[in-house]
Amino acid sequence: MHLSEGSRPSFYPRTLEEVSRRGRTDTGLQMAPMIDVIFLLLTFFVLTVRFRPSEAQVPLQLPRGDSSERFSIIEPLILEMTAGQEGVLIKIGTDKEILLPPEASPKEWTAAADAVEEICRRQQRRTDDPIELLCGEEVSWEAVVKMYDLLRVLGLNQIAFVVTEVNEEDAQ
Repeated sequence: MHLSEGSRPSFYPRTLEEVSRRGRTDTGLQMAPMIDVIFLLLTFFVLTVRFRPSEAQVPLQLPRGDSSERFSIIEPLILEMTAGQEGVLIKIGTDKEILLPPEASPKEWTAAADAVEEICRRQQRRTDDPIELLCGEEVSWEAVVKMYDLLRVLGLNQIAFVVTEVNEEDAQ
């Protein structure tokens, strides 16, 4: 402190430049401590990490190649329709034959549907088992449609029409 002419102490008058020069300190980042902290964190995470097991080591129980449980192809139930003078002959697989007259009543068609249902039950068939409908050329379209409709009413939905190629020699 400096005493001036008056009784009051006065401070040196400082200019802004003097204050800014004196009060300046280095405020930059100190990199060495930061690098130390980074390496400590890296070391910590490397030493404490737990990797999950590889997917190749997931426990699975696969079926054996010699297993008695084999998948088999379900043989279709073949319905063969042929027409003659007596009417339409329907062969249901190798089990049953039904002869329907040319002007069969709904009761007779229902009996045919009951026979198909009984054979499906006896053979333990499901509604999605395949059925092949083999129709001769002489069978009327009306009879084929009625048989198809009866199969659909029974809930059988995998119905395929079997088409056979006719030789030109046989056709003449």
